[in-house]
Amino acid sequence: MQWLTRAAQAARQLNYAGTIVYQIGPRVESSRITHLYEGGREFAKLVNLDGPAREVVRAQGEVRSYYPDAKLMRIEPGTFRNVFPSLLPEQQQSLSRYYDFRILGEDRVGGRPAQVVVFEPRDGLRYGHRFWSDAATGLLLKARVVNERGDAIEQFAFSDLTINARIDRSMVEPSWPTVPGDWKVLERPSGDVVAQDTGWVVNHVPPGFAKIMEGFRRLRGRPERVAGSSRSACSSSPSSPRRHPPDS
Repeated sequence: MQWLTRAAQAARQLNYAGTIVYQIGPRVESSRITHLYEGGREFAKLVNLDGPAREVVRAQGEVRSYYPDAKLMRIEPGTFRNVFPSLLPEQQQSLSRYYDFRILGEDRVGGRPAQVVVFEPRDGLRYGHRFWSDAATGLLLKARVVNERGDAIEQFAFSDLTINARIDRSMVEPSWPTVPGDWKVLERPSGDVVAQDTGWVVNHVPPGFAKIMEGFRRLRGRPERVAGSSRSACSSSPSSPRRHPPDS
């Protein structure tokens, strides 16, 4: 927990800017992140560098995603998406409770000395994780999710990074101070689940897994509502900066 707390605090309380490279299978995507901690509050801006333009701004407990090509802006709760190098309290609890922790040694990431640690699951129900943290600050420099054979499932890494950067508020503000009049604003994703009891019951839920939401949603091309639920193992890996399709 001490190691995890240090990494989480560094991601929250440091000022930094860098390029995140995300890899899953043969696909590689990159994003530019700028993070500011000011007056006890976090501000962050993530800009996609590949594919369709997207800009994500997190501030005041809210996430705003801008899709200029689609002329769309989404508004979501600040806890909706957790982006590398952050670690949520739930992720820290999951790692400390259901994984064994080992320090592997030292390495370098983006030219910075790093400590390498591994979190190995104590059962066959979850993926393993390998983290590289900045030796000086504890900030995560790289995170890799691995399967039971040790093969990489996905990976996040800084290709360049400036810690304790001089960042002002304008650098983490959206490129569109006001939403253009011809844009569409969505406060909830299309087809979002309407929380409601569906009558389904899951017995013998494995430890660490919990229901996040249960309810009904409408699918495109189907007139009737469809029941569904989401369950989570309190995944320890930060979510991807991958593109969020405007019509998903």
